[in-house]
Amino acid sequence: MDDVCVFVSSELEIPAKGESKPSYNDIVQLYKHSFMQMQYTIATVLQKINKLKCFKSTINLSFESFIFKWRVDFMSIAKIAWRKEV
Repeated sequence: MDDVCVFVSSELEIPAKGESKPSYNDIVQLYKHSFMQMQYTIATVLQKINKLKCFKSTINLSFESFIFKWRVDFMSIAKIAWRKEV
C-alpha cells in the first residue's frame, strides 16, 4: 500500500512552469494503474494469510470494503484536484 501511495503522489507532482498540468484522463489512468497494483499486492498477502486458514471470511470482507473505500476516496480527491486545476 505504501508503494502505491508513493507512486501516486510522485506521479501527481505539481508541474514545473511551462509544463502542462495532468488532465482528468491522466489522473484516471494513473488511478487505474495504481489501483490494479494495490489489488495485486493485497491479493498476494491475502493468499499467504489464507494458506494459514485463519479468519478467511473476515479478511475477504474487510478486503472488499477497504478496496471500495480506497477507490471512492481516491476518485473524490482526483475529481476535486482536477476541478481546481481547470
